[in-house]
Amino acid sequence: MEYLEKIIYNLLLYLISGSFFLLGLLLAYWTWYRHAGRLKLAIIENEKLQVKFSKSVALNIEGLKSKVRGKIESVESCRP
Repeated sequence: MEYLEKIIYNLLLYLISGSFFLLGLLLAYWTWYRHAGRLKLAIIENEKLQVKFSKSVALNIEGLKSKVRGKIESVESCRP
């Protein structure tokens, strides 16, 4: 009977610790899954902002080029 009690005790001990381990794995997966969705949204938002910024910079550069051309033309028209 003593051996049977030890076997049951060890079995329960391993089952309880194993269930906590599985619960920990499940919790880790759930946390990863929840944050993975947020990360995907953040990446998409970042890409949109980069495209918007690139377009803004390109428009800014074109605007500066046209201003410089206008200044050059006004200076050249003032020459005798």
